[in-house]
Amino acid sequence: VLEEISIAVTLEKDALPVELTLEELKELVAHAASPKANPDNVTIANNKLTSSNGYGDDTIKAPRNTTIENNTIETTTTINVPETIITNTPTTLTATVTIDETPINGRTITFTKGNEVLAQVEVIDGVATATVTFKEAEDATITAAYTPESTGLSTSSAEATTSIQAPQTQLNIEDVE
Repeated sequence: VLEEISIAVTLEKDALPVELTLEELKELVAHAASPKANPDNVTIANNKLTSSNGYGDDTIKAPRNTTIENNTIETTTTINVPETIITNTPTTLTATVTIDETPINGRTITFTKGNEVLAQVEVIDGVATATVTFKEAEDATITAAYTPESTGLSTSSAEATTSIQAPQTQLNIEDVE
């Protein structure tokens, strides 16, 4: 009788053949744990699984008795906003979304200032860019929030503070002779 154990198996993403089935993967993991382990008792969990079908739990279809859980992949969002913005002037806001520094595609970034939605922009090659115009001078926090289509990806967001200022008028008076 084997006792219940948990093992962690780390596999490089290029180490497995593309055509490897879930059953073959479970057998590989079971035999790595013990030659007597039954592949039917293997749980695939806490992985960064990806395929052309999506991310995480969405990537695999498994037999009825297989447990597949906690395969959410963490996304990272960063935001780039000018430190100073001039009112009534178009301003570019940029956000990037990555998985382990690799750009991803799909879904949208929502740029907000407080509760005000400034723009919703599609993420293409990991980048979402919006041009917005601010009407009032104030110090503000701009947020870029990513919400994925796939349940296999985590949501993520980033904030940046900026000073929105009215344009400065300069009047030069020169000596008149």
